[in-house]
Amino acid sequence: MQVYKKKFFTSFLLLGIYCMQMFFLTACTSEKKNTGENLLGIPAPDFRLKDIHGEEVAISKVKGKVILLRFWSTRCVSCKEEMPKLEASYKKLKEKGFEILAVNVEDPLEKAMDFAHELNLTYPILIDEDQKAANQYKVFGVPTSFFIDKEGVVRGRVFGELDEKGIENIVVPLLEGIALAPRIKEEKNEEVHNHSNHQ
Repeated sequence: MQVYKKKFFTSFLLLGIYCMQMFFLTACTSEKKNTGENLLGIPAPDFRLKDIHGEEVAISKVKGKVILLRFWSTRCVSCKEEMPKLEASYKKLKEKGFEILAVNVEDPLEKAMDFAHELNLTYPILIDEDQKAANQYKVFGVPTSFFIDKEGVVRGRVFGELDEKGIENIVVPLLEGIALAPRIKEEKNEEVHNHSNHQ
């Protein structure tokens, strides 16, 4: 009887360990599928947001251009540092068909407006008041960027910092009509602000 109980207990323990492994494997897989990674290579989700001047902007309205869709907030230190770099790339490539849509996900309109004026930003600053656009793009932290080609297809995602060279390495080929394989870049040392609404 003792041997039988011992074998039963061992089998039960092994079964429990197996079930736990399967649970964590499934959880990890689900988490990966629930990120912006699964948007690569498909048409960019459309949205309609107002900019800081009250004008409505939509992805579909700028189709035909290469778009850098940037999710940010003023609480994010690296976001603030990178805005002038984005402005430099914007001025350099705008006439060639490059557009930046900078979507603010945390701040009130007045704060985002003051920030844009302080840095003399000329690209559109959009206000995602209810974080609907952020949810569409599975954004769980900022800064997060998406590169969209002239056909409106998502070609790249960068989670973390961007510089002029990094932007142009992706944007210039897309402007020239060169089809890029979907690419993902994640910065491990980036300060990330998670959004409580994205649970």
